[in-house]
Formats: sequence, structure tokens, C-alpha cells
Amino acid sequence: MEQEVTEKEYEDILSTLASPGWKLMVEESAKLAQALRNHAPEYATTNDVWQYTRGQIQQLDRMVNYETFIRAAMEQQEDDKNEVKTIHAPILI
Repeated sequence: MEQEVTEKEYEDILSTLASPGWKLMVEESAKLAQALRNHAPEYATTNDVWQYTRGQIQQLDRMVNYETFIRAAMEQQEDDKNEVKTIHAPILI
């Protein structure tokens, strides 16, 4: 069973995402992810190092895109609330 995030919880998350510290962390994470992408071919000399580097890039990308994810989740939850629930009853003739 999926637990619905409350409006207050979304407001708290968005408040955090609007902070200067979060913005700085996102900027630095984006720079680091790009640097890893740019230097992976010469740095990742083995498959293990390459896979580890890919994991680092994925984690950084998740952090950089977290605000987009949260806003999409909020919209989806709101759409689900506003969706008209249709009851399908058998047609009796």
C-alpha cells in the first residue's frame, strides 16, 4: 500500500529545495557528474571502475533532478485527487 505524501510534507520539501544551500549542492553535484562523464573514458580503466563511476553519476543525477521529480509527483497526486471516479455498473435490460 502506497502512502500518500501530505501537502505539508511537499511544502517542507519544496522549502528545503529553495534554500541557498540546496541550490549550491545541486550546482556542485551537476559539475561533478559532468566531470565524471568527461573523464570516465581515461579514468575507468577496468569494468569495475566503470560500473562504480556509472553508479556515482546516477546518484548525482538523481540529486540534481530531485526537485523535478518532486514537482512531478505533486502534480500526479493532485491529478489523481481530481480524477473523476467512474463506477461501472452492469447494464440491465
